[in-house]
Amino acid sequence: MNEIENNAPLAEDDEISLIDLFSVLIKHRFLIVTGTVVVAALCIFFLFFFPKINKSADKHSVTIEYTYQINSLPLSLEKELGYSDQKEKVIVSLANYNLTSLTFLAEKIKQYNPFDDDFSKMTSYQYNRYIQNLTNNKKYQVEISPVQTSLTVTLAVPEKNISLANQLVQDMVSQTNSEIENFLFPKLDAIEKSASASSSNTASAQGLKETQSLIRSFRASYTGFLTSAGEPFILLEPLGRLKKLIIVVFAAFFIFVFVAFLLNAVENIKKDPEASEKIKTAWDGGKITRKK
Repeated sequence: MNEIENNAPLAEDDEISLIDLFSVLIKHRFLIVTGTVVVAALCIFFLFFFPKINKSADKHSVTIEYTYQINSLPLSLEKELGYSDQKEKVIVSLANYNLTSLTFLAEKIKQYNPFDDDFSKMTSYQYNRYIQNLTNNKKYQVEISPVQTSLTVTLAVPEKNISLANQLVQDMVSQTNSEIENFLFPKLDAIEKSASASSSNTASAQGLKETQSLIRSFRASYTGFLTSAGEPFILLEPLGRLKKLIIVVFAAFFIFVFVAFLLNAVENIKKDPEASEKIKTAWDGGKITRKK
């Protein structure tokens, strides 16, 4: 019975403390609500509207994926050219080598500059390092599908430079196609001429004739070793700005709640002479006195 009676004041104190907390929030509700709303409005303006007004301030980036179908040579032609023992198909190997070449990338980036960076003050060494960082930071990536039938080029660029990124990738893929053609077509022409020159009926000559027919069939249906598999997939990042907005609003709310309790504490100290004297004594004790 005594324990229940002793616990009653403690429960009453807790209830009073909770009421005091709510009373502080209610008393300073205008500061908390208005302050949070103002911060939220400013955050919305700077995250969503200011970049549209001031284009130079638009640093919002997007990720663009370009997918290309890899049109490989028939296996018998790769075997005829001596590439059948490679782990990667010859077209895959040549395309991947060209599109991941830092020298090739450096040349094209300087021409189109979709990343919107200033190269004028960079030395050649600094620019080379910059190009390397693009791949290290995954702002430029090339990936081959596991079955080696498609290739994906991924760029992370400012949203306003999407058209430049499109031009960059189209030019790189077009030049890669041309370089593969310049490398393989003379070899295929040589095989075709060899088959035309052969007049014997040996099994070897018959094989050359079949190869010649296969080359002609491939040439007739050829549209490019790398052909677009559709429109670029553009991934916008509104969630990035939305997350920032949510974080800022919650931070502002808790800061203004803290300010409300701080103001309430200052008011209580002013009303209590003993508390005011303690604060004054603590303040004076913390001052640095000059030595005489």
